[in-house]
Amino acid sequence: VRPLIDEDLIERTCRAAFASGAAVPVIPVGATLKEVPQGGAKGASDTGWIARTVPRENLYEAQTPQVFQYDLIIDAYRELEADDSAGYTDDASVIEKKGFKVKVVETSSPNIKVTTRDDLLLVEALLRKEHHD
Repeated sequence: VRPLIDEDLIERTCRAAFASGAAVPVIPVGATLKEVPQGGAKGASDTGWIARTVPRENLYEAQTPQVFQYDLIIDAYRELEADDSAGYTDDASVIEKKGFKVKVVETSSPNIKVTTRDDLLLVEALLRKEHHD
């Protein structure tokens, strides 16, 4: 789902996981993030109210490939209880729940995740631009 990933990021993430047991590529969050509580004062034409602006200094978006030592990730998933699987949005969160630290590998490459048609259109535009440069 990340067709623009580059070989260098894969290699750096694998090296970091080999050394530490677990590694995830990340990119600093550039957008301003707002916390909007669920079930707040909602009207017919709005979706709620901003509770606060979340500081982004230490926020990163996790990407893939997420790389783990085999035994570590298998054991982490085996320890999950059937009803405890909610709330995990990636493999790294399962490792974190086990109490293991996950090494980050910072990137700035356009490692865009394609999940919507708009994402696909963006990737296509970037590939066309790269092909014409």
